Formats: sequence, C-alpha cells, structure tokens
Amino acid sequence: DVAVLDVKLPHLPRWIEHRRHIASLYHEGLKGIHGLRLPPFDGPRQSDVFQNYVVRTAKRDALRAHLREAGVETLVHWQRPMWAHPALRIPDPGLPETASLCREVLSLPMSAETSGADVAATVDATRAWFAASMACA
Repeated sequence: DVAVLDVKLPHLPRWIEHRRHIASLYHEGLKGIHGLRLPPFDGPRQSDVFQNYVVRTAKRDALRAHLREAGVETLVHWQRPMWAHPALRIPDPGLPETASLCREVLSLPMSAETSGADVAATVDATRAWFAASMACA
C-alpha cells in the first residue's frame, strides 16, 4: 500500500545506516576468530545494507546451540539446497560449495532494534565458544 510506503520510506536511510553501524560492530568484534568467516565488508565495489549479518563456520550447529543457551537468537535461512527438497524433484547438480554453505551459514541478530549491547553479548558468547572449542581441539 502506498500509504505505508509514504510513512516508512523516509526512515530507510537511517535504518540502513543503523544496520551498517551494527555490522561494523560485529566485524570489529568477531574478526580474527580462527574458523569463523565474516561477510565481506564495504569496499570500493560494494556497499552492503546488511539486511542480514551472516557468518560461516563448519561448526555452525554447535555454535548456534551455544548462542541459544546464551540467549542469542540466530537464524538459518538456507537449511538445505533447493535440490534437496524431495517435492521439487530437482536433480542434484553437483554443487558442493552450495551444499557447504547450507550446512555452515548462520545469521546473527540484525534489525532496526539491534543495539550495541546486543552485539557485545553476541560477540562475547561467540568468542567464548570458539575459545572453549579451540581449547578442546
């Protein structure tokens, strides 16, 4: 509806700036963790609005369980590749990187309401889990 857009669109630049700020806090807080891949950050050819802040780790499910226990809600947007849905009857195209992404990506909290304190709690819990998992390895 046009009326909804008239009300919401003026806020869009501020919401995008907030998301970029939250992404920068995640980026600074999470960089350097061995085994955790961060999304590409802004560069000369990219300026992300960070609808999601998606990280990647081979131990996604264990990290997600730890974050849940710490009170951090996460999302998995791509649980399995399209061809793995039997009802679609799509033959496996042999795309191992796509299959890996589906097993490894995790979206951290990101919204117009996400605060610096939310990011700090997520970063602390993530760093604690990786430190403990590396100590056990």
